[in-house]
Amino acid sequence: MQGSTKVRARAIRVEGRRGSRALSTNACPPGGDRATRRGAARAGVLVGALVVCAVIVAAVALVLRDGERAAPDPRTAAQASPSSRVEGAPLEPALERDSRAADAGRPSPAVSPSFDGRGRIHGELVAGPGTVLPQRWTLVLEGSPMLQGRERAALRRIDFERGETTFDVPDLPLAGYRVRAEAPGLNGPPADVLLVTTSSAAFVTLTFAPAGFLDGQVRLASGAPAEGLRVTLESSTSRARTALDCDVNGAFVFRGVVDGEYRLHYGPPEAPLLPARQLLFRAPSLRVPEAVLPELTGLRVTVLDESKAKVPGAVLTGTSDNGGAFEVTADASGLAHARFLRPGTWRIEARDGARTSGRVTVEVALDAEAEASVHVH
Repeated sequence: MQGSTKVRARAIRVEGRRGSRALSTNACPPGGDRATRRGAARAGVLVGALVVCAVIVAAVALVLRDGERAAPDPRTAAQASPSSRVEGAPLEPALERDSRAADAGRPSPAVSPSFDGRGRIHGELVAGPGTVLPQRWTLVLEGSPMLQGRERAALRRIDFERGETTFDVPDLPLAGYRVRAEAPGLNGPPADVLLVTTSSAAFVTLTFAPAGFLDGQVRLASGAPAEGLRVTLESSTSRARTALDCDVNGAFVFRGVVDGEYRLHYGPPEAPLLPARQLLFRAPSLRVPEAVLPELTGLRVTVLDESKAKVPGAVLTGTSDNGGAFEVTADASGLAHARFLRPGTWRIEARDGARTSGRVTVEVALDAEAEASVHVH
């Protein structure tokens, strides 16, 4: 055909894994300029390179997929491997094995001490600075609040009366013990001892040190000193009590106080006038903050017999509807003076040895001290 150019087709075939693919390009027309031919050649090379890259990528992806299909399950392989089992023994379940492997990485729990058997505590007593060892003292063994096995401990109180400085306590249940020495006016710091099967004997050195004193002051609501008020110091551990009366200045001093926790009661401990004060005492001394009582009043009671003669030495006890209580003794004139009373209704009973007691009820107010008499028969 005139005016047209015959074009010769050239086919390029690329071999791949899944067959062949043919691409066709138009060759440059004969007699075309050199730039046109050079551009067509470059385009053909670029297309061919892209096709080759695509084929390579597809082949690599196919190989990786086939590899994943062929890879065995590690757990299955471990069970099937001859080296992972003993002939005739059942295969170990994978989940159980994994759990056991995880447990192997955890820290093992602490082993509790064994308290099977009997033990012994022995030791010595020495004097601390400024202290002379007493002739009489008491060795105390009890459960330690700090150690395991305290509930198994045996309570022992052993008295020494000849100035002994060594001790030996055999045949003790294995347990956690607190060991201390006691003597009036001396501090005996405790020692904690653990007796177990692997260590059933312990040597302890105990010391004595000087005790201290505890003091304070009490005032009435008016500001006047609470002279004659009964103050009681109670040990929080032994419940032992020491009581004394405030002096003319409302002051009190407890001497020979050993280290420990205490409660200080103002008035009768069973019917206190103020909440008990919690104290932690450490020698040599402790001053308690000043205490101020609420508004209180008093009561005067005369004790008489059947002939209306005054009865000295009779003991009077009183209780009130607001929880108050008192106990006083009639003087030589048969008069009993109860102080530091809350206002209210008071029931009073008097006893005089073998005589039948007498009773009376009295209303007590704040404005003035009440007066009453009670007869004993």
